[in-house]
Amino acid sequence: MIDDVTDDFDTRLGEIRNRHERIAAEMAEPGVATDPERLRSLGKTYAELEEIVVPYGEYRDAIEQAADARELAARESDPEMTAFLEEEAAEAAEGEEAAEGAEGEAAASAEGEGATSESGEGESGEG
Repeated sequence: MIDDVTDDFDTRLGEIRNRHERIAAEMAEPGVATDPERLRSLGKTYAELEEIVVPYGEYRDAIEQAADARELAARESDPEMTAFLEEEAAEAAEGEEAAEGAEGEAAASAEGEGATSESGEGESGEG
């Protein structure tokens, strides 16, 4: 059950990250620069998504760092190095928890406010 929720969460956050990247690419298009209203709308949406994407990236990085340190510690034969790597894994796990908390807050905020379309309008079509 928790794995399903985590998978759904990761899927949704991946979609948000992809949308953030699409908006960044669209903002870089020459035609957008000549349409101030469109640029403003895209900029607003980009900033809103940035509040979710940045903590999500930090969370994913912390997960990778913790996994890497655990893997290295498991293969290490030097007790001092093993202790160091286990400490690194613990610190990365703490960072993972902190990033997960920030990520969850940002995602909850985004869900509570309603998703914003790429045109900067809410799902109800109101802007």
